[in-house]
Amino acid sequence: HSPRRRHSNRQGATQWGEMVKLLVRDIASADRGDKLFPFLRCFDPYAGHTWASGHAKFGDGNNNESSSEAVNAWFGIMLLGEATGDKALRDLGAWLFATEIAAIEDYWFDVRDELHHADYTPSVVTMVWGGKGANGTWFSANPEAVHGINFLPVTSASLYLGRWPDYARKNYAALVKENSGAAFDQWADVMWMYLALIDPADALKMWDARAADFKPEAGNSLAQTYAWITAFHDLGQIDRSVTADTPFAAVFIKDGKRTRIIWNLSGEERTVTFSDGVKIDCPADGNASSAD
Repeated sequence: HSPRRRHSNRQGATQWGEMVKLLVRDIASADRGDKLFPFLRCFDPYAGHTWASGHAKFGDGNNNESSSEAVNAWFGIMLLGEATGDKALRDLGAWLFATEIAAIEDYWFDVRDELHHADYTPSVVTMVWGGKGANGTWFSANPEAVHGINFLPVTSASLYLGRWPDYARKNYAALVKENSGAAFDQWADVMWMYLALIDPADALKMWDARAADFKPEAGNSLAQTYAWITAFHDLGQIDRSVTADTPFAAVFIKDGKRTRIIWNLSGEERTVTFSDGVKIDCPADGNASSAD
């Protein structure tokens, strides 16, 4: 970013920052004494995830369908805190983000194949209820919607979807089987982006073969789809075995070689340390990468 752009960002924070923070309080106030909004509103610390319907008037209690939408919200809070230098807000977003993903990996995806009942054959619990798990949505029985509702919106916050590649393969194979093939007619771009987590070459072929008038999912774009697929094509899969001392970093592995990528939103240069001992200097308001 140029100095002029940074000034513009600060001006925007001055003009709209308090309103944005009010929106954050609406969904995730961390103040138990807040007179306007309830504590964490839709997040259930005991369950470790959000509820989309909190009134509990259903026979099976509360429910949550799109876990990925919750992840997007918490990532947004984390970004806001980092960009404005509000460490408490950043840490709130980071805790919600990490806790929600842990719940998704257990309750929605069962990535370790330990928790779903043996009689439950689908690859995903699309909708988690207080009293049951369901493989369906409120709005569509299309397999692409049943799977994709826990993928979108696909952003840099979505890298967790590739942390367990064996599960991603299982889930994608189930999607294709339920759909009677990979000729997707709903949210095809989102399906290709999910496939890129495990087989970016195949995802790129599907992208290249798309219709000339192809329209992406309403919250996505052609540029974002292409950037995501080609990034995984070039860098490989997510390597969850290596972490960093910032949430704005990712490690990819391809042919046994790792690439580490860092994004620094602050106005100061920082040194990022990875769990395997590698240290990388990242400039202020910039990014850095290092390959084995």
